[in-house]
Amino acid sequence: NQVRFEDALAGRNTSADRPFPFINSAIGVDTSNVNNWYNSFNLRVERRFSRGLTFLANYTFSKNLDSGNSGTSTFSSQNNVVAMDSYNLWRERGLSATDIPHKFVLSALYELPFGPGKPVLSRGGIAGNIFGGWQVNGILSMVSGFPTEMNVASLPPVLTLRNRPDVVAGEPALVANPGFDQYFNPKAFAVPPKVPDYRGTPIQTFGNAGRNIIRGPGSRNLDFSLFKSFRTSEATSVQFRAEAFNLTNTPTFYLPSARSAALTVGNANFGKLAGSGSVGRQLQFGLKFLF
Repeated sequence: NQVRFEDALAGRNTSADRPFPFINSAIGVDTSNVNNWYNSFNLRVERRFSRGLTFLANYTFSKNLDSGNSGTSTFSSQNNVVAMDSYNLWRERGLSATDIPHKFVLSALYELPFGPGKPVLSRGGIAGNIFGGWQVNGILSMVSGFPTEMNVASLPPVLTLRNRPDVVAGEPALVANPGFDQYFNPKAFAVPPKVPDYRGTPIQTFGNAGRNIIRGPGSRNLDFSLFKSFRTSEATSVQFRAEAFNLTNTPTFYLPSARSAALTVGNANFGKLAGSGSVGRQLQFGLKFLF
């Protein structure tokens, strides 16, 4: 239920000037008009070697665009979904909040070549029983971060709910060494300028930044396990398992809410990350009886 910017320039920007003045609310017609475009390339490589070594790699390169929920009246936790300018919905087309351009997963399994039935210590014995039956496994995943919105506190006087900043040419979106305390570059974005209305009074303009043009940090995770099998009879065995989740203890930082000060241009906290979305290194041990 906004008014047009040209109406604001002419001074017609009161609640009585809304398209639905009798509602006197930010939303007059509540709709969810969305278009989505998703394209991807997927590569899967698997190789099984003859002596207990197996590799499986999967890589996905994709791009997910949408037009945003151009009429909804709520905010999502990560992305604002209210149209900035209801009269120019083309500006809402941008990266989807679920866009992940790169995802790579590599898994490997290797049965160590020791013990009965293997090339080394195949006759068994004490050494064969100690060193035989071992298996190592690993899963490495590397995923791009999610895109997000930015805001500015200054709103054009068109009864809108939000505004985006201007993009500063020549400035990178990230600082030189992005980290938890400072990730996005505050110099890359600016509060949009003001222009005079019909009375010469400066009024705020809309920013030229697109939707979801900045992206948070990606994630890297390595899981590792070590198995040892003991044959207890012809039909039964016991398996010892040592497993490490997030073996390298690598944190995965997540973005703040799109409505927070850390994503509001001009705020002293702009560009800082919110916290870690991953657990630290976890170790577990177990015995499994197979029959």
